[in-house]
Amino acid sequence: MKNRAVVALLAILVIIIGVLAFVISDYDFSQTKKYRNELTKIESTSESDEIEDIENDLNSTSFENIDSELNSLEGELSY
Repeated sequence: MKNRAVVALLAILVIIIGVLAFVISDYDFSQTKKYRNELTKIESTSESDEIEDIENDLNSTSFENIDSELNSLEGELSY
């Protein structure tokens, strides 16, 4: 009886480790780092409410890849 419980526990543990390994291997960590850098830039805007300062903040912010996360999510959902 104890042997079956140990075998079942080990089987569950192996399955969990396998699923975690698959998820981690499929995840692109470089994209996360890129988005963190973009968020840091956005969060580092000035505190001023002056129109000129707001325009400078908008001009210094890159919106080129703003929808790239949506494209990757759309690709993942289409499976």
